[in-house]
Amino acid sequence: SCGARLEVFPLTMQVGARRSDFARVGYTPTGPDDAGCWMIVMIEPVRPPDPPNVGRMGAVITVQTGVKVYVHPVR
Repeated sequence: SCGARLEVFPLTMQVGARRSDFARVGYTPTGPDDAGCWMIVMIEPVRPPDPPNVGRMGAVITVQTGVKVYVHPVR
């Protein structure tokens, strides 16, 4: 996998409902013979705050989406 060679910017952002935004993905190759790699970028929605004076009961479910990013050398 890519490890530290792949960078995503910004690391955190908030996007409103029915809105979109961009994240920049950068890659630092190891050298001229770099064969490429892959990495999963995780996306997690922001939970709304709990209403005041209301305790939680049950479970909190957090849905994360993983986007697999492939890096291939130019041929």
